[in-house]
Amino acid sequence: MIRKLNISMLYRALLVLYIITAIISSLPVKLPGSLNTEFNERRLLISYQAVTGPEAVILKGNDPLKHSFEELYPNINNSAVELVGNTPMKELEYPSYYEADFIVYGRAVSVTSEYIATGDGIVPIYEVYKWQPDRYLPNFLTSTKLSWLTDFMIIITPIFVLITIVLLITNIRKRIDKVN
Repeated sequence: MIRKLNISMLYRALLVLYIITAIISSLPVKLPGSLNTEFNERRLLISYQAVTGPEAVILKGNDPLKHSFEELYPNINNSAVELVGNTPMKELEYPSYYEADFIVYGRAVSVTSEYIATGDGIVPIYEVYKWQPDRYLPNFLTSTKLSWLTDFMIIITPIFVLITIVLLITNIRKRIDKVN
């Protein structure tokens, strides 16, 4: 036997789905890291930049990194770095657009002279095995793995609003009919 579509049941299910999606999208991409511990050649604080040249600027931990290559490359640029491996770029669409810096864990594997033409000189290549933002970054609009959440929220919000309006109008009509 087929039941009639119960709009209030659909509304409740949609409301629960909407709340779950809102909670998931509000969770952080990763837990923020602590800035109080020491930065060295294995742990750097970097900031992405949206320019031609190296993709990241080293904010803390650049002096020990320079000492690792100082003998071979005395003029190495220790204020910029090229990141490879498990970088924030793989999980965030455009890391340079957020008001966040990133703590990256890894090691310097080599250098690149690719940025000499841009005036940045020889830059270290840093292989990242782990990273953390320095502050809260929500999944909503930031995570490439959960980008479907953004699409889902955009689609479900107008449906949710329409169902709410229909339920309100229906409820008001029922009350008016009871009074008459």
